[in-house]
Amino acid sequence: MRCQTRCIWCISLCFIIMSALAGCAGSGSVVYRPVIQPDMTFAAAVQDLQNAARSGKFHETTGPFTPVRRITNITVHENGISKWEFEREPRKLAGVEMSLLTPEWDFAVNEWGPSWKITFPDFVITGSLPELKKAADNLYFIQKTLDNLTEKQNKELTLFEPIAAEYRSLSVKPRITEEQRRLIVQANAYTQKKDYAGAVDRYNKTLELNPTSYPEAYFNLALLHEQQGLYTFAITYMKKYLMLVPDAKDARGAQDKIYEWETMTQN
Repeated sequence: MRCQTRCIWCISLCFIIMSALAGCAGSGSVVYRPVIQPDMTFAAAVQDLQNAARSGKFHETTGPFTPVRRITNITVHENGISKWEFEREPRKLAGVEMSLLTPEWDFAVNEWGPSWKITFPDFVITGSLPELKKAADNLYFIQKTLDNLTEKQNKELTLFEPIAAEYRSLSVKPRITEEQRRLIVQANAYTQKKDYAGAVDRYNKTLELNPTSYPEAYFNLALLHEQQGLYTFAITYMKKYLMLVPDAKDARGAQDKIYEWETMTQN
């Protein structure tokens, strides 16, 4: 009788433990679904993720019994492959590579016991709810941007061609405004600080005011995206530059850059 009683208690205890673990490690209810925020850019989305990781705001774990490790860096490539580096032990780093283009992923933020998480195939990201919401938005934007990237960039160039043709036909070219000059100076300052996302943002704002008054913005945007390893974007910007000023003094060098970047997109 005592053995039966002990067995019943053991079985009951196992169920209690399993239930508790399910509550901790289960998928949990969705608390936030990502959206594309206004004025979001690819460079800024990637840099936001990197800044959050480097400042220690994200941690990863594979389950309730595995150690929680700080994510130290996140790298995203144009083909959708991302690399997540985390601290295995003090001063010892490890990494996981995975694609962000898996269709069924929506990067929703779920409950994780008393905390929150974003679930990936091999691990979960944990952190504060505001930071995870921001990460979810950035990951979702990156996924949507990289999906059929080459096709999207070709369409963008097709739409830009009549704009460039009109610019080339003008005998008097539009001049940059004082507001554009302010943005250009700020873009240069960000570039010197190697804040490439900040520089990209300022050049984009310059082009929003007038897409043709400062063709050099496209040249500079191409080089900024090269610095981040985003060669398809770099090619698109350089092609726009050459559409506007095909007879520029640096046209030969610009075209050669495109040839160079094309080899990088094939790797």
